[in-house]
Amino acid sequence: MLRRKTLHLNKFLLITFSLVLAGCANLDLTPSPEESLTMQPATIQSTNTSLPPTPSPTPLPESTEISTSIADSELINRDTIGSLVVQNTMEIEYPRKAIWNEDAETISILAAEKVVIAQLSDFSIIGSTPLDVEIQLLDISPNGRFTAQASDMWTIEIIDNASGDLFQTLEPEEQFMDAHFSPDSMRILIPSLDNIKGIEFDVITGTKINEFTGFSFAGPVYDVFYAQISDDLIWFSRGSVMVMNRDSGEKSEYFGHQDFAESIALSPDGGLLVVATSAMVEEVDSTVLQFWNRHTGESIALKPTESYCHSLIFSPDGSLLIGAIGSNLSIWDMENHELLMSYLIHNDTINSITLSPDSTSLITTSFDNTLALWRVEQ
Repeated sequence: MLRRKTLHLNKFLLITFSLVLAGCANLDLTPSPEESLTMQPATIQSTNTSLPPTPSPTPLPESTEISTSIADSELINRDTIGSLVVQNTMEIEYPRKAIWNEDAETISILAAEKVVIAQLSDFSIIGSTPLDVEIQLLDISPNGRFTAQASDMWTIEIIDNASGDLFQTLEPEEQFMDAHFSPDSMRILIPSLDNIKGIEFDVITGTKINEFTGFSFAGPVYDVFYAQISDDLIWFSRGSVMVMNRDSGEKSEYFGHQDFAESIALSPDGGLLVVATSAMVEEVDSTVLQFWNRHTGESIALKPTESYCHSLIFSPDGSLLIGAIGSNLSIWDMENHELLMSYLIHNDTINSITLSPDSTSLITTSFDNTLALWRVEQ
């Protein structure tokens, strides 16, 4: 889920300016590992740390004509992942994220200074809501209905994407740097810039319903967001990560890493934490995926990757981990944490991966100004 690993330069400049004003340093996006300062890592005891044989990325053919009917689509899982193909591609300026809308026939795309609604069958654009250049887009809800935006970082406006109208105004009464919708789109979590806490609002009523605290750190940045599927919150600062159950408040131990956490994912059952970061592997500073047991704090595996990972998601059954390794879409088998396959379709870094609600499709967005729809070939 984690998130939000891209747009480093623009958001870093905005963050720096905000910190000067606020005299405090709580923000949503970490700088890229190239810009980061090194922190002392926790001792990692892991097996299989040597660089494994990596399947060569498989170039995919041009867009394939496949039925767009949900009834004809197969679930993306361990048995079908080998038949994954690109059904269609779309050119769009600076796409950040794409979300399936509630009608299952259209998608909402968070792009450069606008939210675009496109027909899923052929990617034809059927609506576009332009945004003022001074407006900061924060997040788009998983059901595609809402966009969260802000202009002064004191007030959040919830926009109805279908009409472009203002749906709700949220005032956390504290300065903030970001906001994250819950998996069900009914709540929004706002990391405070003034204090280390997450402020939760009900999106429909606009009322504040929770405040979450308990995370501490020595670094200058932090964020807190919802896990992809489980009812948990994920906190991080630089390379330090903590998981908190939203209902009980139960906290995991702190998971430390050598460098910034570039992307984070929690398995559907909440037991497996995966952090994309960097670590020393055979005396070489390498980009890696670090697998942790969330409950015991045990290091399960450390798997080198060919490049930084900017997005990580689990399949709903937890059998697969799907990640953006540079411009490759890579898939790992969670039975043994080994790389199954890697597909090359984009010409630049993939900045987001989104799984459809019915688990039959994927959408990737990239810095090459394209969006790709993936499905299992029949």
